[in-house]
Amino acid sequence: METVAQTVQRRGGRLLDSRLLSCSLRLFVTFILIARVVVAVSPLENGYLRSAPGEESTHSANDNVKNDVRMVKDGPSGEESPHSANTANGTTSDDETTITDHFPYYGTAIIDPSYKPLGGGRYEKWKNGEIVHRTSEQGNTLARQRRIHIKNAMIHSWKGYEEHAFGFDSLRPVSGEGDNSFGGISVTLLDSLDTLWLMNMTDEFKRARNAVEKTVFFSSATNAVSVFETTIRCLGGLLAAYDWSGDNMFLKKAETLQMKLYRAFLRYEDVFPQPLVNLKHGATEYREASVSEVGSVQLEMRFLDEVSDVAFTPLVTKRFDKSFEELRLRKPNDGLYVSRTSGKISFGGGTDSFYEYMLKLWLQGDKKEDKYREMYDKAIDGMHLKLLRKSSPSGLWFIGEGDSNIMEHLACFMGGQLALGAYTDPLGLESERAKRDLKTARAMAYTCYQMYADTATGLSPERVTFNADTPTGLSPDRATLNDNKKILKDMSVDYPTYKLRPETVETFFILNQLTGDPVYREWGWEIFMSIERFCKTKYAYGAYDNVTDVNLQPKDEMESFFLAETLKYLYLLMDPDTEVDILNKHIFNTEAHPLRKFSLLKDLESIKSEL
Repeated sequence: METVAQTVQRRGGRLLDSRLLSCSLRLFVTFILIARVVVAVSPLENGYLRSAPGEESTHSANDNVKNDVRMVKDGPSGEESPHSANTANGTTSDDETTITDHFPYYGTAIIDPSYKPLGGGRYEKWKNGEIVHRTSEQGNTLARQRRIHIKNAMIHSWKGYEEHAFGFDSLRPVSGEGDNSFGGISVTLLDSLDTLWLMNMTDEFKRARNAVEKTVFFSSATNAVSVFETTIRCLGGLLAAYDWSGDNMFLKKAETLQMKLYRAFLRYEDVFPQPLVNLKHGATEYREASVSEVGSVQLEMRFLDEVSDVAFTPLVTKRFDKSFEELRLRKPNDGLYVSRTSGKISFGGGTDSFYEYMLKLWLQGDKKEDKYREMYDKAIDGMHLKLLRKSSPSGLWFIGEGDSNIMEHLACFMGGQLALGAYTDPLGLESERAKRDLKTARAMAYTCYQMYADTATGLSPERVTFNADTPTGLSPDRATLNDNKKILKDMSVDYPTYKLRPETVETFFILNQLTGDPVYREWGWEIFMSIERFCKTKYAYGAYDNVTDVNLQPKDEMESFFLAETLKYLYLLMDPDTEVDILNKHIFNTEAHPLRKFSLLKDLESIKSEL
């Protein structure tokens, strides 16, 4: 028989053992949680994505985030799951945390090589532009993880360009060859400079900077180039690189390029420049210019005028300003201009960036030149009156062309444009006009998202025709449409190619930065996943010939705007830490090159003094 003292001693020993075990378990669990937080918050930004065929990868960005994949249930009660189409029968038990959770939820940052697009019709409550959610720090953490993959897409593309086509206008992403169809003026090099800077690709930026200084001489152009495209891509790229870095070399190159573009004015009395000019000897090639071609170069010229001390620069800028003024003085009754390409009033190709610059010239000049804002507001009133329509059967809002229900992917920039106009409306964000425009902006963003989500690849066609009533009567019966057109739920696919265009993710970035709604990050991530799945090549990313067919290979073409715009906007969409501020500081040109407002150019001088 034990004594009382022996019993106490035995029980005390067991209690001590139990406490030691409990303490050890707690320490182990704490260690695991700390490790997961470190992985989530401090991922390696230089890890590579899954390898393209024939390429070996030393790091996987997936490894940086796969240990922190989690979902949360914090959405509004009773709201339909946006991802229910991706689960068996769309049902789960209440105690499981899955992708059928209510929005706002936070998905993964994992790249799935076998990714299957989730289909259209989801997130329906955003259809009419009335729903807004706010993001949280958890959403920002997830965005930072996704940002790694987008940066790695740029690393992959730039590596292909730098190793196989450096100095060429573009890289052919399938064959790995260089292409100089733009005249041999290093368009991709110039167009990508500020993307490298904003993604903190320091070594790549330095090598690109040295290449610009030593190898880019516009007199070596082999053929006539588009004045418009050269201005927005090359001049805009040089000016943005100067704005962010303060490096005068970029400014000097920009001044040289502007002088060569000025030769597009044949005679002193010409109001509009010729649309094509040879930078080597100044010869022009005549054709009718579109409204966008002569009315979407002023943002860049005006910025150069503000920062340059070359005596001739103000004279050149004034000539280009005169072109815009001539268009303004035409004063169409509804504020809408006819597109040269379609022959109709339109917000697509031929007029799109002209409407964009109406607003942005006003913002660039610190809201002092009211004539530009008045043009913009009149045009937006005309758009709502004459071109904004609703599809059948889903009720998607879209902007038609003239009396047709055609909408190009190019018109998808309007979601972001309308939002920016609403947030800067002189009448205030709570005015009826601003509320109307912001609602249309969000509805347009949803429609453009559906142009991606409705296709088999999750990529958008270049042009669609919506099923809807037109001003002249009912739309044609769907059964009578061209048999070669793929019929989606609300639209037929007129031009099935995805050209790696940026306009939809541009709208997502602007709306996310202005409203804070994380849904735009979810939509942007889906688009990026489809680009990874269907457009990635050994050397970069290629356009996709038919978005309704999942069995094709990427095309051997990649425009410079994929690096300058599409990847940049996707990265900024997922970058809660960016210095880019579209409301208070920066004006993006139509090629996604952010430039400071005039009143903030004094800050640029401080950057130059630090250099």
